[in-house]
Amino acid sequence: MSGDSTLPIRGLRYHARERGPANAPAALLLHGFSGSSGAWEPAMEALARRGFRAIAVDLPGHGATGRPDTPERYAIEETALDLVALLDDADAFTRSSLAFHLAVADARTTACCTISSSRCSTSRGPRATAL
Repeated sequence: MSGDSTLPIRGLRYHARERGPANAPAALLLHGFSGSSGAWEPAMEALARRGFRAIAVDLPGHGATGRPDTPERYAIEETALDLVALLDDADAFTRSSLAFHLAVADARTTACCTISSSRCSTSRGPRATAL
């Protein structure tokens, strides 16, 4: 994955953007409701300049990513499985010495999630890191 790509993940076609070195530690960036991966472009460029591999995706039904056939496919658990598969396909797990720090932001809350190929642990709170 480099630049902008369309990737088949678990029966759904995901649109993804990538900036930075392919062998660098990865940062996965997710948009909020009714957003798209394009919202992360300035942050992606900043992360790439600092030596990270920034990956942003359009979530199901948003941007250029396909729309699921069933409402159940929109569940956060299904999306989490898709994201793990996407990172596996990108070979990001084996190329990174760091865990994935997943940044999810919307108007009401910010959640941070550390993903490994087998589990996801979350912590919620008013945490921010300047780029």
